[in-house]
Amino acid sequence: MSSLRLSDREHHLLITMHHIISDDSSIQFFLKELSLVYEEFFLHLNI
Repeated sequence: MSSLRLSDREHHLLITMHHIISDDSSIQFFLKELSLVYEEFFLHLNI
């Protein structure tokens, strides 16, 4: 996993997984968990 900073307000998250560990259900689970972490960490900051 890597973060690519395009500008001060724009970033891309790069994820590389081997096909053995990345079936459809595991990817869906990972993306759901990632979105929850993002929401809690970044959207609830008092900036």
